[in-house]
Amino acid sequence: MSQSKKSHHSSSSRTGSGSFSRRDRQIRRYITRAIILLTVVAFIGFGFWYGFRVVRKQRAMASAREFADKKEFTQAAISARRALQISPSDLAANRLMAEMVEALDLKEAVTRRKTVAEMQPGVAQNYLDWASVAMRFKDAPSVREALSKLDEKGRNTAMFHDVSARLAVLSGKTSEVYAHVLAAAQLDPNNESYQLQLAAIQLGSPIVEVRKGAVATVEQLAESPKIRREALRTLIQATLTNRENSRALKFANQLMTGAGATFDDRMLFLKLLGQLKNPEYWWFLAQLGSDLPAKDVDLVTLLSWMNNNGLPTLTLTWTKDLPNDRADRVPVCVAIAEAHTLLGNWGKLNSLLRLQKDWGDLQFQYEALSARVARAEGNIDSSKSHWTAAVQLAAGKKEPLAALERFVLAWGWEEEYTNLLWDVAKGGAQSRAALQQLLRKYTAERNARDLLRVFNLMYEDDVQNKITNLNTNNNLAYALLILNVEPERAHTLARDAHNSDPTNAQFAATYALALYGRDKFDDAFKILRQLDERDLRNPSNALCYGVVLAAKEMTDQARVYLDIAENGNLLPEEKKLAERARAKLPR
Repeated sequence: MSQSKKSHHSSSSRTGSGSFSRRDRQIRRYITRAIILLTVVAFIGFGFWYGFRVVRKQRAMASAREFADKKEFTQAAISARRALQISPSDLAANRLMAEMVEALDLKEAVTRRKTVAEMQPGVAQNYLDWASVAMRFKDAPSVREALSKLDEKGRNTAMFHDVSARLAVLSGKTSEVYAHVLAAAQLDPNNESYQLQLAAIQLGSPIVEVRKGAVATVEQLAESPKIRREALRTLIQATLTNRENSRALKFANQLMTGAGATFDDRMLFLKLLGQLKNPEYWWFLAQLGSDLPAKDVDLVTLLSWMNNNGLPTLTLTWTKDLPNDRADRVPVCVAIAEAHTLLGNWGKLNSLLRLQKDWGDLQFQYEALSARVARAEGNIDSSKSHWTAAVQLAAGKKEPLAALERFVLAWGWEEEYTNLLWDVAKGGAQSRAALQQLLRKYTAERNARDLLRVFNLMYEDDVQNKITNLNTNNNLAYALLILNVEPERAHTLARDAHNSDPTNAQFAATYALALYGRDKFDDAFKILRQLDERDLRNPSNALCYGVVLAAKEMTDQARVYLDIAENGNLLPEEKKLAERARAKLPR
């Protein structure tokens, strides 16, 4: 009995256990099927999502290329940026974005080109594109970084030498320029731009045969449709330098009458006729007056030029018969107002200023002209207020600032002109151009102390832009030396410039002067005697050599070079240096 119950109990347990096992297996099968189903659904969903992103990216890329073909680069950049948002690591999208911001002339192009180069390491063209666009924005550190990534094969390319030549100019390493330009022209003899660059440098050669060969090359390039305009402009400049005036006019006439000629080319011909006092000047000017340009921008170019060249009466004569809807349009009315200003027609100018309500982007000119009227009427406070407003409206803008500079020069406002240049020089996109104008101004005035201020600002501008310009450093060192200011800084700048480019005669002369200031006469003499005699006859170089020779008691030679220096257009401080050296010579 007990055995029977035991056996029955055991049988029941097995049956229950088997049922549970089957249910467990079924549940596991359901779970597995569900997981598989969810995985398939997820995979299909991911596929749809990924495919949708791919399609969106492709559409964005296609849209960008379509806009680019139409030269609508802003819209193209927007589409390319949308593609990058979808796929940031897509090489084609990054390259397209780089091309678009480069076409828009945005500095973002430098970082975009760098990104492409880093995504495709070892591809020489990517590094060259990066260096080239960085050169456009004068980003010397980026140019050097990009060029440093190139292997020997990448460095043996015309584009490498072209960029390197421009970097040498930017860095003031002028002695390196010719070698790079020559290499580019030799590596790519079919590139007419490289051939023109080489010939343009050779036009300044002291060797007659080299100059003749360069002229022949440029004349031949002037027959090429691609580079004709640049070649003719090069010939015009070269012939003017050599005082071949009739040839300069011949080339200017070819430029003006050839294919693709612009109104600016006609203006260049007019300016040359006036500059050379050619008898055809008045005839050609009358031709322009009898058929005034149809475009307002060209008409204003002509009228402004006449105003700036003593012909405001002619401006008013030519414009009196213009249709009112054209004469009243900005900027034509501004050129007319400027003529009234130059002639002192204050009543007519006042009427014009009151009648013309909307000056748009030329509001700065309204303020400037109002300042001139107020000054003429003796209202100094109002004049200053209007002038301040004009400067503020023009700040940071190339064309407006140039217009204000033209105004104050024509009006004889010397103080406002100088202050305007200094304001621009202390910051903004046009700072370098303003510094160059200040440099010309103070050079003409023989003002060494203000030249030092200019060189200091140039140096600070280079430092801020991470540029090492050896010419700037050398000029600053020389100004410090002749003014006897910060001798240690001057010595360091002069030494570094000379060590970076030992073949540059000016750098050598400045460093020799720095050594002379430390009584290291033998070291200074050793540097200078290695220079070519032609370089030593440059007045400032001759001065440095003369004072060193005087310190070494080489009397006869010292007198020769001090005479050469004093016959040049020396600064007062340079003259004093020469006088002190001469005073040490025996009578």
